[in-house]
Amino acid sequence: MALEIKRPLGLCKKRNFRDIGQQLLDSRSGSLGNRRPDFDPKKFRKLMVVCIVKHELPLQFCEYQGVKDMFSYLNPEVKVFTRRTTKNYVLKLFSNEKERLRHVLT
Repeated sequence: MALEIKRPLGLCKKRNFRDIGQQLLDSRSGSLGNRRPDFDPKKFRKLMVVCIVKHELPLQFCEYQGVKDMFSYLNPEVKVFTRRTTKNYVLKLFSNEKERLRHVLT
């Protein structure tokens, strides 16, 4: 029986699994540390809005529980916003891009 178990293990390729959670753990406190000490909420909002527009995602994308969990896991300081806030930022982005295009064309 021992030979049966050892044989498949010898044929399997070794895989290198790296747990991102272990890399993020702060050794002093045991809690998740910030990956980016220079986290800027305004930059995060802009990146989220650009992502939603670029990939034609629904405005409620930022309210999905999986998205909230993922961002809070990566950085506990992240405050995920609502679809109404997202709509306002999309309209602001549209207005800024429209103005930028107007300057380019004139």
